[in-house]
Amino acid sequence: MLKQIFVNIILALFYPEFSWLKELTSMDHMVSANKINLAEVGADPEVVKNNSVWPLTPTQRTDTGIEIVLATFDTKPTHVTNVEEMETNYNKCESVVRQHASALSTMAALSAAHNIAPASHTAATPVLETTGKDRGDGNKALTYKDILRLRTAFNKQNYPMEGRILLLCPEHEEDLLAEDVDRYNRIMTTGQVAGFKVYSFNGNPNYSTAGVKSEYGTTNAQPSSVAFCKSEVMRAMGTIEGEPEKRWADYRGWLLGFQMRFVAMPFRSKGIAAIYSAVSNPDAPEVTITGADTVEAGPTAKSYNRTYAVSNGSPISVAKDDESATWLTVSANGNKATIAVEAFAYDAEAEENTRTATFTVSAGEATKTVTVTQTMAEA
Repeated sequence: MLKQIFVNIILALFYPEFSWLKELTSMDHMVSANKINLAEVGADPEVVKNNSVWPLTPTQRTDTGIEIVLATFDTKPTHVTNVEEMETNYNKCESVVRQHASALSTMAALSAAHNIAPASHTAATPVLETTGKDRGDGNKALTYKDILRLRTAFNKQNYPMEGRILLLCPEHEEDLLAEDVDRYNRIMTTGQVAGFKVYSFNGNPNYSTAGVKSEYGTTNAQPSSVAFCKSEVMRAMGTIEGEPEKRWADYRGWLLGFQMRFVAMPFRSKGIAAIYSAVSNPDAPEVTITGADTVEAGPTAKSYNRTYAVSNGSPISVAKDDESATWLTVSANGNKATIAVEAFAYDAEAEENTRTATFTVSAGEATKTVTVTQTMAEA
């Protein structure tokens, strides 16, 4: 009876309301003998458009079996004396169990964050550097632009827009607060930034300066924030063993400790990411970009070329700030930007006879915003 009572306390407290662990896909129903047997599905089928050759050649999908053994978490026993239990005006054994539950939850979250964070950068598992200015500790600050880069990396992989989670480390949360207090407050109020649900977490893994995940427990490396799609990561709870063990002869009281089987990890190497603090060089001169701030376009479809000089000679990259401006296309080659606009036909019902969009010219951490304005054709 006592065992079941205390195990129920562990379960009730393991996923507190604010815990990001609740976001992971639960696979508890798949646990058997503290193991999970899954299969990683093979390649997607090829889609042929307007096919004229029959029959289509079939392909066989090869799935890979995966056996996941749940990790074992043990708490060191706590000694509660008979005198303490009698003389305190609360149930000390129950209080100790709650403390063990909190410790198990904390350690499981640390293990989960390390497992979920990608080992290194790939297109499917982006590991990005921060690009802000020196934050005073030799590292570059996280910027809102960095989070947008993470969003773009997920979008390019066609990851679902729903269920994106971002675990902000304390350093990066401080960076966002320092960059824009009002924007930071809005993020903390709504819990959202750039399509990611945001949690604060002080247990993300560290990375080397080259973007390689450090060993579990390493603290003297670059801090990181971790992101994932909840549909691509899982958690599973196995058995929980433990109950107060009465030890009168040698302890004159009880020993309380627990063993829990648990694992959290990605289903596969997709839908996970990290942003780590890049090392800055405060002595390096500030990089600047010079060139036109505006482009005035006529009503006809046309391409315009603009040259942007970067003070350190780096090539530029360009990106629209609003993808809904489909009439505008931008690209870059070296230090030249090409701005292409579609025709803007006359519309008697239009409220405005001009349309405007912006794009950003980037070179490393240096950026420049350019405004494109197009005039509508006359009647």
